[in-house]
Amino acid sequence: QVGQELAGRLEGAEDLRYVSFTPEDTGSYGFYTEGECDTYGALLDADGRSLIENDAGNGGENFIVAATLMVGRTYYIEISTLRYDATKPEFAIYAERYSEPSDDLFYEQWHLLDKAGANDINILPVWKHFSGSGIGVGAADTGTYTEHTDLKSNMRTDLCYNFIHGIPDVFPGGEKYSSLSASGGHGTHVAGIVAASKNGTGAVGVAPDASISSLKVLGSTLSGYPLKNDILASIEAVQYAQKNDIPIVNVRLGGSEYSESERRAMEAAN
Repeated sequence: QVGQELAGRLEGAEDLRYVSFTPEDTGSYGFYTEGECDTYGALLDADGRSLIENDAGNGGENFIVAATLMVGRTYYIEISTLRYDATKPEFAIYAERYSEPSDDLFYEQWHLLDKAGANDINILPVWKHFSGSGIGVGAADTGTYTEHTDLKSNMRTDLCYNFIHGIPDVFPGGEKYSSLSASGGHGTHVAGIVAASKNGTGAVGVAPDASISSLKVLGSTLSGYPLKNDILASIEAVQYAQKNDIPIVNVRLGGSEYSESERRAMEAAN
């Protein structure tokens, strides 16, 4: 509990109450109310600018907002009533500090938790409720090292496929090294951004419990195998994902040529 001074009453339908909070440490914090009073509101910075708004409450535990807050700064929680009831005017507000992963490179992942300026995607509160379990993601890229310590527990190796060479191996050892080859690392890097697991080492993905299927659509020369056009490989990968019920495909590609067939394949996959 933040403090007894954060308990309060709403005196009418138009009543607004403000409570302050000054964190002792920089981190990800969430606020919620308890009580019979339905509440909603916003989390404000010291200048009164809204950081996060909550536009609905549902009774009981409600008004859940969360953000990365900086040590020593004062923030304000604005609380109002969704449906004022004079017989149920009381509420209590609580603050929770969300735990951080123990993975040794997490401190470098400022996009997930930015302790220097709070410019992150506010993911820690999301993980409390959902971290990707049961969701499949296809990584259409240069290919993924499926035995990587941070990835192997999340890899759907039965759905991985190398479309550029027409083989199941998405990390072929004999592929000529280049920025497009699997050993160049881009496809493994992207897969890690998506779903590196919480395992105490390395980094953490945005969805650390999601499953990853490596769809290799870029590559270099591999002896004994023709090198397919990368646009055609990308089209086949999108169609493959649709056929195999992979609901999300991360296509981290670019190029100078427009492809109408690629656009149609992506639109058809919805």
